[in-house]
Amino acid sequence: MGRFDEDCKACICNFIDTSIKYLPIGIIVIDYRNKNIRFMNQRAEQLLKHLDIGFNAEEIIKKLGCGKSKIVEDISEGKIKVAVLSYLDIGNNYAWYFMYEIKEDIINTSYEFELNCMLKMDFLLSIIRHELGNPLNAIKVTLEVLRESFDKFSREKKIEYLERSLEEIRHMELLLRWLRDYKLQGRLNDIIPVRLKDIAHEVYKLTEAELSSKKIQFFLFCEPKNDVLVWGDPQAIRIVLLNVIKNAIEALEGVPNPTISVSGELGNKYLYLMIRDNGRGIPEEILPKIFTPLFTTKKEGSGLGLAISKNLMLKMGGNITVKSEKGEGTEVTLIFRRAENAKNTSCR
Repeated sequence: MGRFDEDCKACICNFIDTSIKYLPIGIIVIDYRNKNIRFMNQRAEQLLKHLDIGFNAEEIIKKLGCGKSKIVEDISEGKIKVAVLSYLDIGNNYAWYFMYEIKEDIINTSYEFELNCMLKMDFLLSIIRHELGNPLNAIKVTLEVLRESFDKFSREKKIEYLERSLEEIRHMELLLRWLRDYKLQGRLNDIIPVRLKDIAHEVYKLTEAELSSKKIQFFLFCEPKNDVLVWGDPQAIRIVLLNVIKNAIEALEGVPNPTISVSGELGNKYLYLMIRDNGRGIPEEILPKIFTPLFTTKKEGSGLGLAISKNLMLKMGGNITVKSEKGEGTEVTLIFRRAENAKNTSCR
């Protein structure tokens, strides 16, 4: 009986080993401390070759990262995309990699949707960990020093250390408020046919005083002969337009002859509203990050304005795109779905 059990165990282990070796998913296990590859199946070898990554632990960690999820793209003529999921086990002893080729026939399927959600969740968690972890650690260190030296410190010194802790707590409160605002401002009311021209005029009136005080020329070239209707939530459209125009105003600080223009183009299914400025422009390396929640280059910025705008436009069935060149200005395009009863007019 014992012999039978040992034979069964060997058979099962052999079956599992063979199955893992020939899975369509690439699997790599790396001894993270010693930087040695402990296991790599056949599919992982194939995918690494496609991505021009050597069978070297340090190179794999460097190019695929560790503890993150990402999509790696081959740069050759017959390029492929590979989804890579990786994590470190408890104790940081082993790094695990799972690799899956993203083929054209599964694009926009539930797999890519779930992967995209997972990548966003990873990013969101990393933001929360960083933005809450840093002040929390500072509070801990400050209070520990205060506790150890409480009897030695003067009253003024104690207040100073308590103020440091309170400042860090305020930073944490600010993050939580940002997250709350992102959720609240990301909500929509009913989506109805909206006269976009009217909202554009409303937003201009709201910003007219600031534009005048900063001597910014404002041109509104969106006067169709007949009314053009788009699908949207009027309040959400106001938020988006205000965010975009406020950004344009800030980008024009210190620029000679500052100008903002708003114009429209009408397509068969969509209306395109372009907001242009001749401001500082956005550096090329920053442009891909501008819709990322909490990303900002401004001292007083929240990093939520464009993220909220993107969220709202997508929920209304439209989109927002940005073209910019440093020193040449920026063009933001808001894309709205035309309402079914929209008339065939031009908006120029």
